[in-house]
Amino acid sequence: MLLVEQALASDHEHMFRIEQDPHGILITNPRGYSAFTNVFFGGRRRRHAAALAAASGVRPAGRALDIASGPGTLVFALADRVGAGGEVVGVDAAREMVDYATARAGGRANCRFDYGVAQSLELPDAAFDVVTCTFGMHHIPRRTAVAR
Repeated sequence: MLLVEQALASDHEHMFRIEQDPHGILITNPRGYSAFTNVFFGGRRRRHAAALAAASGVRPAGRALDIASGPGTLVFALADRVGAGGEVVGVDAAREMVDYATARAGGRANCRFDYGVAQSLELPDAAFDVVTCTFGMHHIPRRTAVAR
């Protein structure tokens, strides 16, 4: 509990490098964000992502989109579920997060990360079986535009 108290008492803006952008609030320090979420989830972030991926209903060979994908934790869990025949796309408005997640993906052929804002994605309608967004909606100023 002491680690959580220390993380919550720390300067989150410095840790996350929070920036206001016309498209919403961006967290542009992927390493700081990853460290914070690891503490926040008590080291269970990957297990939490795996449970969310299972609850999403995505199936083998399916297609999933994760909006505000951050460092890619949920994208990787979804990619594990869809397998080699599926595809998962992570979209984030912070280029730093896209670069970091792409580097973390290594040679995974079934997932990719793209820069984009939730309000105006350049993706065809009904292209995905499942769309997820965790810990991102509160950063988006026009949430109704995203839901359409």
